[in-house]
Amino acid sequence: MLTLKVIKAQNLLNMDVLRNPSSYVRIAYKEKSKTKICKTKVKRSSKKPIWEETFEFKIENIKDASLSLTVFSKERTGKDLKMMVPLIMELKDLKTSELRKDYDLKYKCGERTKEAGKLSLEIKIDGID
Repeated sequence: MLTLKVIKAQNLLNMDVLRNPSSYVRIAYKEKSKTKICKTKVKRSSKKPIWEETFEFKIENIKDASLSLTVFSKERTGKDLKMMVPLIMELKDLKTSELRKDYDLKYKCGERTKEAGKLSLEIKIDGID
């Protein structure tokens, strides 16, 4: 069993010059050809949103399992904006069964990449040593 806690983000980019982002995290758990998509709640007008939301995924084979997390800005009209390059983790590469870490986020615009903030996660995998 994989337990993922999306804790918070810090210093998110403003995608709109007039207001702070209303953001959420999209989580894609993939194992072989199956993908499960979850989202956090939208946190309105904050560059430092706190989610404290927990998600659980049943792992059948850790060698084939991965997580992809992307922060989006919820738009009032039109398509939500991707605020970062997706953060992808292969579960087999995790060195421990419990991890709490701040991940650096990147935003790519054309050929340029810039800092897009930090995302704090807690990951727990039952059944690995």
